[in-house]
Amino acid sequence: YSRSGRIIVEHEVRSANDVALGPCARRAAPDWYFAAGSTVKGAFEWMALYNPFPEGAIVDMDILTRDVSGDNAIDRPVERIQSINVPGRTRVTIGIHERVGRYAATGAAVHARFGRVVAERSLVFNDVSGQDGLAVSLGASALATSWVFPEGRIQRDDSPIRPQQGLARLALLACSHGVSLPVVPVGIAYSHPRPRPLGQ
Repeated sequence: YSRSGRIIVEHEVRSANDVALGPCARRAAPDWYFAAGSTVKGAFEWMALYNPFPEGAIVDMDILTRDVSGDNAIDRPVERIQSINVPGRTRVTIGIHERVGRYAATGAAVHARFGRVVAERSLVFNDVSGQDGLAVSLGASALATSWVFPEGRIQRDDSPIRPQQGLARLALLACSHGVSLPVVPVGIAYSHPRPRPLGQ
C-alpha cells in the first residue's frame, strides 16, 4: 500500500543457483488460468495459492494437457483437485508434478468456489529435463483472445529490472477506450549468465 503515489512491486524466488523475479498481484480473484507448464522428468511444477483475507477460501484446480492422438488436438483434463482449503492469510502450495504423470505441456485452471485467492506457478528444471533453470508466473484472472508482451530483455545480473513504457502505454490507452488488452509480465531465469543454445 502506497500513501504517496503509484509503485511497482515484485518478488524474488530462489532455487539452488537460480533466481526468478515475478510481479505481485494487484488484486485477488476467484479464477486464475495458466498455460505452458511441464511435468516431464526433471521438471517440478508448483502451484501456490495465497489467501490475503481473514476468511478461508475453498479452491478447485483442473490440470489439463493437449491430446494429439486423434485428428484434432484438444485440451483434456488429467487431474481434478477439489476442495483445497486455503485458510485466511495463508499460502498453500500444491506439487502438480506429484499429482499427474509426465507431460511435456500442461495447463491449469484454478477456481475458488468460496472466497478469492492469488495463484502463482513456479517451474524448476534440472539437467535431467534437458533444460536448466527456474521460472515463476502469476496467473491470468480472466480469459482473453488477445495478449500483449510489451517488451523483451536479457538481464545478465541481479540488478533491478526497470520496465520500459513500450506497448504497455498502448494497452493502457486501449483500456481507457473500453478495449480489454491484457498485458502479462513474464520472467525467465537461467542458471548461466549467457543462455546456452538449445540442446547444449
